[in-house]
Amino acid sequence: MTTQRDAALAEAERLEAEFDQLFDEGAYARAAPAAERALALREGALGPEHPDLAGALHRLAKLRQARGEFAEAERLYLRAIPLYERARGEAHFDVTSARCDLASLCRHELRAPDRAEALLRAALAACERAAGADDRAVALVLDHLADLHQTRGEYEQAEPLMLRALAVRESSTGPGRDEVGFSLGYLAMLCHDRGDVAEAEQLYRRALEALEATYGPESPTLLPALEGSARLYQAAEAYDQTEALLRRMLAITEGQRGPGHPDVARRLCDLADLLKARGAPDEAERLYRRAVDIEQGAPDDEGPSRHAAAEALAGHYEDRGAYDEAIALLQRALADDEGRLGPEHPDLARRLLRLAVSYQSKGEHEASEPFLRRAIAVVEAALGPEHTELEMPLTFLSAALQERGAHDEAEAALLRALAIREQAFGPDDPGVTQAIMHLAFFWYHRGAFAKAAAYWERVLAIVEKLSGPGEPHTADVLTMLVELYEKLGAYERAEDYAARALAIRERALGPDDPDTAKARELLASLYQAAEAPAAGAASPGEGEPS
Repeated sequence: MTTQRDAALAEAERLEAEFDQLFDEGAYARAAPAAERALALREGALGPEHPDLAGALHRLAKLRQARGEFAEAERLYLRAIPLYERARGEAHFDVTSARCDLASLCRHELRAPDRAEALLRAALAACERAAGADDRAVALVLDHLADLHQTRGEYEQAEPLMLRALAVRESSTGPGRDEVGFSLGYLAMLCHDRGDVAEAEQLYRRALEALEATYGPESPTLLPALEGSARLYQAAEAYDQTEALLRRMLAITEGQRGPGHPDVARRLCDLADLLKARGAPDEAERLYRRAVDIEQGAPDDEGPSRHAAAEALAGHYEDRGAYDEAIALLQRALADDEGRLGPEHPDLARRLLRLAVSYQSKGEHEASEPFLRRAIAVVEAALGPEHTELEMPLTFLSAALQERGAHDEAEAALLRALAIREQAFGPDDPGVTQAIMHLAFFWYHRGAFAKAAAYWERVLAIVEKLSGPGEPHTADVLTMLVELYEKLGAYERAEDYAARALAIRERALGPDDPDTAKARELLASLYQAAEAPAAGAASPGEGEPS
């Protein structure tokens, strides 16, 4: 005989299956009632501390995260994890998955990478303590840890973790064996990032072969490896291979989602970007417009990313100099998001920023300023005054302020953007160099070459630490410093840096490369200038604004 409790749990199970399908489709608003009702039914039938609530809590946490409700997502993850542990043990795949999801929230949305790393290492330790730990759980944590190191540029730390995950999957006799292709794809991405193109290409090929053998040639599980291969070929300007891969991804996505799904719009934009680069702007525009039509026809709950195609088409208009068309398109997207999400939703800041950038591209810096200030206010209210989402609007606000001569406020905006980046990611993060360069150019354009040089020296120190003193990017920074020291009349230092830049380019590019030839000419011109220094060379303190 079915009891009321049994009926409630059966209904919860049905709702969870409904949620899983809607969530996978990105239909978050329609998925929310199912997740919320399923949790309420389980709580009513089992009580608020029953271990079987863990899955319902985990589902709702992922939904809250996807919808930008980060504090509530964190609370739900923290409630789900101990219930999972009580039900299944600390090393079960479901427990590990929830821990990795919480780490991802901390890393990407809460901008707490150190906390994310601590969570992942604790999850790995739990798996290692457990005898016969789930192979998939171990590999999953290793994947997340490796990706964290890779995005920091710490390839030497990332690679052993990836190789270990691959070995775990290759030796697995369970479901983990089917995921070997994923590990090969992650390794390929790492090789590509560090410049091992040939090795990356071979690994992507192996990844696709493994995934096709397991899931079939039209499975969406192939998409990440196909995307990586496409990026590899596009970077090598092998456009025929790139286009073939992009069209295959479009076909897979259309087959999986249907021709009117927002994911299809993203694939269309990727293909349009390539066609534009290949000199086919009319065909590209046709695809952009089709993607925009898909987005505009999507249900209201498809999320803030529904205007990605509109932004891509706006960029296409900007490239053609059709700024008014771009701005009108972006204004419609902003109005739609305000109606769907509300005027204070954090994702609105990105739409405001994009509209402001379009105004600046048109040369209307003054018109961009209100949108940038509003974007900053939205992020501050929703995410706090030190969130990294503030970096870009602060940087563009500085540009607008410089245009109208508000130099003190412009510098303050850039300094704040730098402080936010350093606090979130540390002083040696690659993104920190971009923030420092904005300050260096700020002083360069004001003629304060000594201050500009001081910032470029900071960039040089970070680049040498991250990439090594012999990398081509180091030569680029050295060349910028050569120009500054030449302007300051510091010819000895300029010559030293020019000689270092030349040596790097000769080793990396060869003696006959055009960039090497330019570096050689620059050094020769410095020797000539040192013999007859220009009367107008600025001294280190000269030209500094008061």
